[in-house]
Amino acid sequence: MPDSVAYSKQRDTLFIIQCVARRSDAPSIERQSALLRWSAGFRGQCVFVWAYASRTAYMENMGELLADTLVLFADPPEHHATSVPRQR
Repeated sequence: MPDSVAYSKQRDTLFIIQCVARRSDAPSIERQSALLRWSAGFRGQCVFVWAYASRTAYMENMGELLADTLVLFADPPEHHATSVPRQR
């Protein structure tokens, strides 16, 4: 199960949100595959969001760069990095 889920009706998009507090929480192909299986019944777009407390935490705990991923940072000034689109 993901840490949190959000849905955009306007975009028919499911946001699967994972909080990364330590190295073992970092993004991985295995974790993304498990979350894709979990959300297999959803027919819209799925976007993975990996949330970090800071850019420092990201640098210390970053995992694999995954498709359809958005990285969020809790610290200002900008709260997100560029997403990585899925190759279709």
